[in-house]
Amino acid sequence: QSFNIAAGPAVRLQFTTEPSFATFENAAFAVQPVVRTFDAMGNFALFNGVVTLTLSSGLGELSGQVAVTAVNGIANFANKGLSINRAGTDKRLLASAESLQSDETANFTILVAATHLSFIGQPSSYTPAGEFFEIEPIVAVTNIYGDIATSFNGSITLYLNSSDVSLNGNATLNATNGIANFYRNRLSVAVKGEYVMYATASSLLPAYSANFTITGAP
Repeated sequence: QSFNIAAGPAVRLQFTTEPSFATFENAAFAVQPVVRTFDAMGNFALFNGVVTLTLSSGLGELSGQVAVTAVNGIANFANKGLSINRAGTDKRLLASAESLQSDETANFTILVAATHLSFIGQPSSYTPAGEFFEIEPIVAVTNIYGDIATSFNGSITLYLNSSDVSLNGNATLNATNGIANFYRNRLSVAVKGEYVMYATASSLLPAYSANFTITGAP
């Protein structure tokens, strides 16, 4: 006579699909997590309660639909738009449900989303007209928190805040790992005066340097 062996009651949760390993800030995970329930012997177990996800490690907030009702022991967060708003390599999610043992993902990474430019190195304060800056500017690509977007390698261009005077030299440079260092670009200004440089890049908010002075030619 045949008989069936049924799984015992659900006692614990387990991530059977973990979120994407690397995702930009505020972007939905390309792979959303899936959580299943198991009995004490490690068999899939039926459960139809609510499973909730929280950010258990790293800065930021977990957004999207963070709680779903399991169906036959499966809590599938596909199309729930889960995302995290702060970059870091130490993110983990915790799955919990009433009366069940929780489970935590492995570490995953949230990448810096480039939104801003920032001068992290200022041009020389006093430079003779027509001479190269002794200290050339350095521009970083950052998020709104000032974290450097190391994935950005696009071009950054410098200008002067003057309609009559131009910044001479190679004023456009491709960033390397989110930083454009103009130290070999032989920048100069031909006319004495007080100036500000500003940096621009496609789709990013510009940045403005501190004031600097171009003195009379030596």
